[in-house]
Amino acid sequence: MKGRGSELYRVAALSLVSSGAALSIYAYFVVGSIPLTATGIGALILGISMLLTPLESMPPPQILELIARSLENVEALLEFLNVKARAYYVPIGGRVYALVPLGPADPDAPNELGGVDGFIMHHNGELFIALRPPYYTPTVPIDSAAAVEALQDALNEVLVERLEICESLSISISDAITIMLKSVKSPEPLERFKRVMGSLESSIAASIAAMVMGRPVRVASENKMGMDKIVRLEVF
Repeated sequence: MKGRGSELYRVAALSLVSSGAALSIYAYFVVGSIPLTATGIGALILGISMLLTPLESMPPPQILELIARSLENVEALLEFLNVKARAYYVPIGGRVYALVPLGPADPDAPNELGGVDGFIMHHNGELFIALRPPYYTPTVPIDSAAAVEALQDALNEVLVERLEICESLSISISDAITIMLKSVKSPEPLERFKRVMGSLESSIAASIAAMVMGRPVRVASENKMGMDKIVRLEVF
């Protein structure tokens, strides 16, 4: 869990620190919500504690636990805003953002975005929350001819080797991306988070797919078969 694993962990910690600070300020001064302010402070403290903890001393289950705890803060935000539409995972400026629609209906996929400026953004008349998933892998977008191999390698590195969420996986790409995960061992998904952003493993997969493919991605469906799971991702 060194090298790129350390980079992933540090990105997660810094994302929590920055998003926690931004959420605290927004919740207190704009929304006036004490519970949401406390959620932001909790994310900030968790991010700082992660920065102070050496990654090499942490086994994958503990890293998964930290990620799951960070998602509790996202769950609280989604509940507070009563978000129901599914998020788009969009590569913007070398990073992946989860753009969560605030309206009641599913808007068209956000495309050709030059950047993200702030917590709330407008696009084509729609309002979105811009969140930073703390677990994507920085990857240069690739040619479509090499997509299957590159995406499988990236997913395998994160889901199987780094986080040990599943024992193995395979993918196929046609009009959508279908991922078969074998022996899934992720934490129980939070209800609102799963509805909007997918389970932990599908959210991670969507983040990685968005960066590798260089296009917006959304979790279309998840089907459990015992310990295994099939995740289907839409690409826009």
